[in-house]
Order: sequence, then structure tokens, then C-alpha cells
Amino acid sequence: MNDTAKTIPPSRKLLIWTSIVFVPVGLLGVLGSFVSLFMFDQPGSGNNPFLYGAVFSMFSLPVMCVVSIPCSWVLHAKKKYKAAKYVALSPLLSIVSFVLMWFIALFV
Repeated sequence: MNDTAKTIPPSRKLLIWTSIVFVPVGLLGVLGSFVSLFMFDQPGSGNNPFLYGAVFSMFSLPVMCVVSIPCSWVLHAKKKYKAAKYVALSPLLSIVSFVLMWFIALFV
């Protein structure tokens, strides 16, 4: 085996994995965003601002998945590796904010 074989840089591996993971997550997030409107079925739930935050997080997840993948690859091509990592992982913000808002809405 040749010692000078090309290896995939860690930043590129991260982009490949986030692309593989966030495409199906974005597609399933579209279905989840439609179902999230049923969170307002309970009387009085329209007055809970944390519930609005949870619904907004669900609607932003597919958008962030669709936008983050090509933007991260463009940044990687421009050799801005650190920014590409942050943009590639940005849909996690929507997931974390949904979980936080959902639990706060349940217990407030």
C-alpha cells in the first residue's frame, strides 16, 4: 500500500455525514412541521409563548437542513473549513431549541 494515499480531511468527513443525516431529517421535518400545528388543539395552548417557539423550531428545521447543506459545501470549497463546520451543524440548533421549548411549554 502506498503511504502517500489520499485521505479525506476531517472537515470533509463531517460535511459528508451531515449531508447524509440532514437530508432525511429535513424531509421528515416537513411532515413534523405539519403535525406540529396540532399542538394548539388543547384549550388555552394558544396563550403559551413557548409552544409558539416549539412550532417555529419545527418549521425552521426543514429550511435549515435545505440551506445548510449547500452553504457548507460552498464554504468548504472556498477553504473556510471552520465556518463550513458551523453551518453544517446549524440544523442542530433547531432541534435543540425545539426540545427546550417543548419541555418548557409542558412544565410552565
